[in-house]
Amino acid sequence: MKKLEFNEIDSKEIEVLVNGKLYGVLKFDQKQKVWLFVLKDVNNIVKCFKSLEETKEAIEDSID
Repeated sequence: MKKLEFNEIDSKEIEVLVNGKLYGVLKFDQKQKVWLFVLKDVNNIVKCFKSLEETKEAIEDSID
């Protein structure tokens, strides 16, 4: 099983680590009022949820 960690940089930016390596970054888009997930390797932005907890759960589900 992969180990998932969320490292809060500040209130609007959170690093997402998988097995200790940077997987992507969550950034809060103030205009849209949603969390955006920017994948490190493909520089792809995935729009997530307004709730940080729902966003974290979606990321956890996608890497398992």
